[in-house]
Amino acid sequence: MFRRGFKTWCETVATEKRRTLKVSSTAPLNPRLVAKDMRVAVRYIEQIPNLSPGTLEQLTLKDSDAWSAVTLCHNSRYLVVLNSAHPKTREANTLMHELAHLIIGHKPARLDITQDGLMILSSYDKQHEEEATWLAAALLLPRDVLLHIRRRRLSQQEAANLYGCSIQLVTYRMQTTGVDVQLRRTQQKTR
Repeated sequence: MFRRGFKTWCETVATEKRRTLKVSSTAPLNPRLVAKDMRVAVRYIEQIPNLSPGTLEQLTLKDSDAWSAVTLCHNSRYLVVLNSAHPKTREANTLMHELAHLIIGHKPARLDITQDGLMILSSYDKQHEEEATWLAAALLLPRDVLLHIRRRRLSQQEAANLYGCSIQLVTYRMQTTGVDVQLRRTQQKTR
């Protein structure tokens, strides 16, 4: 699925981002702080000028589950537009996902608008999406954070609340990183 060394690279990036931003290895990392450091503007869809009320209603009420965010680039400056209808926990992961694309260096897909006003992506790269998903999760919940959560015996809900993410993301990271296996092995060696 991922190229050799990609997951390790993601953990290294997560550690370096925290170091650069002077955030402790086990403290929550605010995606907006990462965006500011990367000079990426972040706005909600309502903050985009000249959107018709009908378009805004479609994107935030009628079809709010159809999209999470879009990253726009103009003159080498980036803007991430977020769906304000989503919960803050989803917003954190969404923003970090968009930033992950930029960190990795993915080329953005082109967005076209049909004559009847529908937005369509010119391409979709599943590998790029999976890579951004993995890096975003590693940035929000790197291994040091996962070990910290387990050592403090935080529940999934407590961990999600503390780190500003969803329970699903905490569960996903715990299951896919092998942290629980690592801790079990460590405990068995000390017995």
